[in-house]
Amino acid sequence: MKRMVTLGLMTFVGFVVGCTNETDDTANILPQVVPDIVDTGNDDVPKQDGVPSCEGGADTNAFPGTYRFSLIDILRVGSQEKGQPTAIQLNILQSQWKVDIDEYKLNILLVVDSVVDAAATLWVGSGVGLSASELCLETQASSPTFTAEHQNKSFTFTLPQADRIYIYAQDHDGTTFNCTPDPKAPDAIPLSGVTGTATFGDNPCTLKGTITGCLSVEETKTICTCLAKCSGSQHADCPGCPAGALPLYGLLGGIQPSPECKTATGVDGFVIMVDFEAAWIGPPPTNCSE
Repeated sequence: MKRMVTLGLMTFVGFVVGCTNETDDTANILPQVVPDIVDTGNDDVPKQDGVPSCEGGADTNAFPGTYRFSLIDILRVGSQEKGQPTAIQLNILQSQWKVDIDEYKLNILLVVDSVVDAAATLWVGSGVGLSASELCLETQASSPTFTAEHQNKSFTFTLPQADRIYIYAQDHDGTTFNCTPDPKAPDAIPLSGVTGTATFGDNPCTLKGTITGCLSVEETKTICTCLAKCSGSQHADCPGCPAGALPLYGLLGGIQPSPECKTATGVDGFVIMVDFEAAWIGPPPTNCSE
């Protein structure tokens, strides 16, 4: 596994349904109920405590500006939808992402590069750090810059099919929650066929919107993931990954691919659809390697 300085978009946690791993990985199983606030016993680990102040003024002349996802509401994961009694994996993922966002293990960043009349340029990246002011940018998990329509304080965008955004997450000890044996691929969950909207709140300090993308079935077969914390035994199909990481494809057992992903990307995939809220944290962070 490549060394990562600390996508973390973006933890995509391991799921407990459909796992066929025969080794004892009981330490890598998330309880059915995850508390809203986790007491880590470490006062140095900050919790998300609302919208950061817009020091210096975050207005339409203050771009480039960075907005960190402070809330994610998962609407769909493949054939599972929010509110379905059988949406077990979706509900587990929802609970775990909340914890990871609160503890700054999952730092999805939407960067508004520029806004000129009806056009804007944006990109999505992943931050690493223990607070909004300490984040650096995990460069391997950043999307290309893309264009968006801008009207009435709202952005609407569709990424080119070849472009991706990445969900990258990292524990405080630097262990990545997602891993691929491919040294050329980011240790993150890749989404393609991405579309979305983002709208300013009453002031430019907050953005709210929806993002939809596709995780290809084939790529789930080459990604290993940890559930909440990397702990347990080494899986034979996850060489070079943290102990306790399990193949993502097996953890998605029971979830069916989404027809719209085949239409959008040309391959079978699981749709990932979320509503989000994001808070302005300032200009884009510097690269973690700098």
